[in-house]
Amino acid sequence: MKNFEAKTLSWKLEDGVVELALHHEPCNEIGSQTLEDLERFADELGNRDEEASVLIVHSTLRSGFSAGADLRELYHRSQGLKTAERIAGVRDFLTRIHRVLNAIDASPLVTIAAVHGVTFGGGLELALACDLIVADKMARFCFPELRLGLIPGFGGIPRLKRDLGNAVVRDLLLTGRSINATKALAVGLVSQVAAEGEALRLARSTAAQIKIEHSILGSVMVDAAEAVTQPLHLQISDSIWDATSDERDALSDDDGKTANANVTIARCTVFGHIRAHEIALAENCIFSGQVHVAHRQTGCIRFCYVPPDSRTPRRYECQPDLVTQAASQQEVDRVRPRFNSVRYGTPTYCQLAESCAEEITRGADDESEMGVFHDLFQPQRAANLRARLDEYTPAGMDAGIIYGT
Repeated sequence: MKNFEAKTLSWKLEDGVVELALHHEPCNEIGSQTLEDLERFADELGNRDEEASVLIVHSTLRSGFSAGADLRELYHRSQGLKTAERIAGVRDFLTRIHRVLNAIDASPLVTIAAVHGVTFGGGLELALACDLIVADKMARFCFPELRLGLIPGFGGIPRLKRDLGNAVVRDLLLTGRSINATKALAVGLVSQVAAEGEALRLARSTAAQIKIEHSILGSVMVDAAEAVTQPLHLQISDSIWDATSDERDALSDDDGKTANANVTIARCTVFGHIRAHEIALAENCIFSGQVHVAHRQTGCIRFCYVPPDSRTPRRYECQPDLVTQAASQQEVDRVRPRFNSVRYGTPTYCQLAESCAEEITRGADDESEMGVFHDLFQPQRAANLRARLDEYTPAGMDAGIIYGT
């Protein structure tokens, strides 16, 4: 099911992101009912691997993320029970909560805890089961049960040791004192700190980082209102990015201006203008339209074709830069991509023509061709075939290679 509402929590699945919302007053204490609902969620989570890629855990309560185990309930339930029954009850509770947190920890989804306010005890252990913790600046973290003579029992100690250095672990476990979000960021407990009330928004922005592989896509527009704080991270590889014309925008915002996006692109052929906030890395690509990058101080473009007059971060071994430095304008015109077809649906769509300059057909970092067909390694295969033909062709005969589509 894509949406579910339980007594202490709810979850929904939308656009490949599962959001688990805790809403058990007063501060999401983990008692028998919360545990039962978490178990149901953990069972459902295992069936969502194909539909989702990210899980976000957050609280809808102003008081905080979670105050941990409901010790008051455990105390009242143990009254009137024999010692053996109390021990068995606690052991069963811990076994069940371990099963839930282990399911979240082992999930193939990227798991993000968006925390604010009180993140204590079992609530901190729930957050530690996630891959990333995003905190608002008012969040506080500690194990208050230590001051009652209890140890964190939900698996938080080994996860804390896994993620943090021994000095920090000792500080938290031997003193029981709390630390704020700034300190938690400094020691590596949390990955990002947001403004007050913005943790969930930042977690959603992190979850929205897009990865595209082996695809054909059209123009991409980034909604400026959705990316005002953090750039959208866009990773594209082995794909054709086709705006249908070099004069149209392949990437921009909804007003045709610079998209607030951080782009990583590899082995792609791009038709159209790229207007991005930042290009972290571009390699072995063909950009047929101009590239305009607002933030040029970081990032790199390497072994790519980039049209003249583009505004980019530093370039390394790119064309036509190499021929521009040592040749005439005629050479610059020669070293540009030529395709058998740029029309989607034709057999030779995006294939480099035989007349295309060798600086492009062998211009990648491994001397394969730039662009989407890089991993076919056609130049290397053709060279190997020629070597074999020369070896086995009888004297007085010539052999050649005929390329098929």
